[in-house]
Amino acid sequence: GRWARSLGYRSMAGALDSLATQDPITFLTEAVAAARLSRGELATRSTQDVSVLRRTQFLLVVRGPFERVHGLLHELESGSRTVTVDGVSMTPLGPDDAVEARINLSIYDPRRNGVVSDGS
Repeated sequence: GRWARSLGYRSMAGALDSLATQDPITFLTEAVAAARLSRGELATRSTQDVSVLRRTQFLLVVRGPFERVHGLLHELESGSRTVTVDGVSMTPLGPDDAVEARINLSIYDPRRNGVVSDGS
């Protein structure tokens, strides 16, 4: 969308593709900022090795218009980085369309020779 173009990318997918080489915390922080949402809590829940991947589970809390939250969820799951949204709960914040979303998600990063790759 518009925010991706303002950052020099053609699309949200292009912006997320470039973020895929970052560590998961930076990736999520920048994706939330790019979606123009307010970030609350960001916590690592667990990390486990799954075959040739490392799965890291997070709790991410964001606030903003429903449409932007929806866009963030869609872009996270459809970008080039392997992200699954494991659960979402939303609470209305007032008379407008603003919500607080509590998002449980997993990010899978490739492992090489038993070591997690940083994408480079």
